[in-house]
Amino acid sequence: MTGKAHKQPREGAEPGAARRAATAAVVLSLWIPFVSGAGVTLIGADGATAAIEAPEMMTPQEAQAVEDFRRALGKMAGGKAAEAAEGAADGRVVLERTDEAPTSLADAEAFHAQAQDGVLRLRAKTPEGICQAVYWFLREHGGARWYAPGEGGEYVPEKRPWTLPDFSKSPVPSFVSRVIWGPDEKQGALWKARNGLGNAVAFSHNLKNIVTDEVLREYPQWRGIFAGRPTPDIAGAVMYYQPELHVDACAQRAATAAFRHFEANPQSFSFSLGLEDNLRFSQSEAEIRARGPLRFFRGLPVYSDVVFHFVDVAATTMGMTKYADKTIGTLAYAWNTDTPSFALAPNIAPFVCSDRSFWHSQAFRDEETALLGRWNAAGTRLFGIYDYLYGDPFLIPRPLESAPEWIAAAHKAGARAYFAEAVPAEAYDYAKLWGIAAALWNVGADAGALRRQWYAHMYGNAAEDVAAFFRLWETAWKSQKRNMYWLRGYTNEEHGLLAAPGQLDSMRSLLDEAARKAQGGSAWRVAALRAHFEVSNAFCREVRAKAALVKTTAVGHARDAARLREELLAFFSARASVRDAAMAARWGDFRQKTDRADPSVGAAIRLEQWARAGGQWGAARRWLRRAAELEGATDAFRDIVAARTRTTGAQGGTNLLSNPEFKETRGQTPDDFNPLWKGYGGRLPAAWHTRSIRTPSLAVEVRGAQGGRKVMRVDSAANTHLFQWVAATGEPILFSVDVRGEVPEGCLVQLIVSGTANGRPFAREARLFAGDFKKGATLWMTSPPQKKGEPCAIGVIVAHQLPGQPVEISRPSASPAWADAQKTPGLIAGNPRTLFRNHRLNHAHQPVEQP
Repeated sequence: MTGKAHKQPREGAEPGAARRAATAAVVLSLWIPFVSGAGVTLIGADGATAAIEAPEMMTPQEAQAVEDFRRALGKMAGGKAAEAAEGAADGRVVLERTDEAPTSLADAEAFHAQAQDGVLRLRAKTPEGICQAVYWFLREHGGARWYAPGEGGEYVPEKRPWTLPDFSKSPVPSFVSRVIWGPDEKQGALWKARNGLGNAVAFSHNLKNIVTDEVLREYPQWRGIFAGRPTPDIAGAVMYYQPELHVDACAQRAATAAFRHFEANPQSFSFSLGLEDNLRFSQSEAEIRARGPLRFFRGLPVYSDVVFHFVDVAATTMGMTKYADKTIGTLAYAWNTDTPSFALAPNIAPFVCSDRSFWHSQAFRDEETALLGRWNAAGTRLFGIYDYLYGDPFLIPRPLESAPEWIAAAHKAGARAYFAEAVPAEAYDYAKLWGIAAALWNVGADAGALRRQWYAHMYGNAAEDVAAFFRLWETAWKSQKRNMYWLRGYTNEEHGLLAAPGQLDSMRSLLDEAARKAQGGSAWRVAALRAHFEVSNAFCREVRAKAALVKTTAVGHARDAARLREELLAFFSARASVRDAAMAARWGDFRQKTDRADPSVGAAIRLEQWARAGGQWGAARRWLRRAAELEGATDAFRDIVAARTRTTGAQGGTNLLSNPEFKETRGQTPDDFNPLWKGYGGRLPAAWHTRSIRTPSLAVEVRGAQGGRKVMRVDSAANTHLFQWVAATGEPILFSVDVRGEVPEGCLVQLIVSGTANGRPFAREARLFAGDFKKGATLWMTSPPQKKGEPCAIGVIVAHQLPGQPVEISRPSASPAWADAQKTPGLIAGNPRTLFRNHRLNHAHQPVEQP
């Protein structure tokens, strides 16, 4: 969820230097040929404005565009209300909609602009064309800018008097389709329209609406084979399992659906034939043959021949009807990102999905450029690129200032359609989104000049400091040098480690300086930016506190107990600071984004072990109870402390897991690997479920280790999951697992516990952050109290591994969380409340007062 937008005040006068910079802004360079003539006077010397003649019957979007035109002329005339003086100028504006049927997607928004004989005429066939014409004219000739949603993001220069030379032009954008999904509330939708976005192609996940549950019951032979058996007859089966995509009759069913769509919607130019968002492709022998020899792209299996055979049959069938000029939109995504081995029907429009945030890597740029080149040669008359521009749920800015570079590279490669998922965090993301919108209309626009223009308007005298702030984030983002994969850091708190503490301090200093310089509306925007930064700053410090706590818990000794207690309180303090900063910035629900991993359970267990060994358990128990009362303590920490520190008389608990020592092994089954992995000889632990996505060098097997114990060794995993279900005992269950190996940058090694408690699902995680754990580490997590007998799952996930850096998993345990609470003498120095208070005073976020 994005941060809630603050109510923005009316834009005041900017300081002189910033105002001159904004007035002298770079205009998108669409060349307009001018011819001599008397011209069209839109604004007279006295502030009178030209009359606007609009179509009698207008759509709401057209009416909004006309209102914006009148309001902009009023501002250009020096602030006069446009209605009061409208029609007094010599010129006229005529918006002429012909209501002719457009002949193509491009024609659906095409328009012609002409200034001649005292009339500015904007002519189009459709309401969409009229809207594009109005906003194009206001941007290109009027110098109007809509930098961000809301009144504070609008800039309209004074232009009194304003007489247009005669001209005639039919502007054509660089990309025929220009869509940014995300800022979709009323002001966000207006911002997109004003910046010329639109003309969408249908391409997304739509198969579930074509091959429905009813269709699969009628044609059970279309059900895919997964784990050796047909996919189940469940509601929405196609959402979770792909059908037999090689079956031509199934694809022809999709063609029929497309035909019916165009019969009912003759004004539509595209139909979506995107597969559902899952990787469960059929493992039938026929599907495997259709797939061909298994190969890999970006470390993932390539199923392009299977997927695009299905799409090609549907599109070819459509091409034999009267709708041959219509488009079948689809996704080149995940396992079918690469091109198929055959040429595609020309009426297919694939959108190539990549996480291009790694454009700073030369290797990635080369690979992506080659990929787009192959798609340009794939036989289609239109293809597009699909971007991931989040934004939320990242809790740091992703400036991605190189976005115009990869858009230009895609255009050079032949792409003419664009789609992006954005979900912007308001204070962070509109500079890049505005620059992207500009590039989609004019791919040759100067991206650097556009950024400077944006900062000058939005931040006035503080522009340079704010630009420097975002450059530091760009530098932090580009520190990712290895292990680049799709949406790395998405809902993965590791992205909080990208900015070093010194960089965060420099960022805060820049924003402090910006606050001293900003005036008027810019002062409000700097304040909002500072409030958002305090969330990012607190989040980054919390993740660093987590990483430090994990490391000390894993490799520390009893002599490190005082440090471990200090780090535990630092984590609680940082966690509380994130909450405070998020509330101050009105940042929505931050818990799901920052609480995905919890090292405090492990810290509590380690402190207990050390205290027991040193005869200090009584004092340690009291200390932990006090720590559990602190505001930053996690629910899992409170659960484990409550369970471990009460007097039960118990002497430990029995391991609830089957085969926890991996002494019994088994061969693979179709359930274990996706896709079907024939001939795999590795042994897996009996009584455990194992799910793995195949990679070129994946190795998953049980083997002997030092001391005669068994380990499950995992190497080169894209995503490998070992898990087992246990029955809840009515008390919290303590789970643990030993892990040994090196965890590289971007790799994920975690313990996950999930189930249902009090009628609500829960998932708790503990993880290792990047580091060397070759001497071993233990991960701990506890479940909340569950009703006796309810299922609870323990799982170990290894994902995004680099080849040659294996990890070993051993000694998983699940036992009742209570323990012997024997009373032993001793004293642990330091009151956790006092130490916690000191942390909060030293590391609390800076409150930001908004003018």
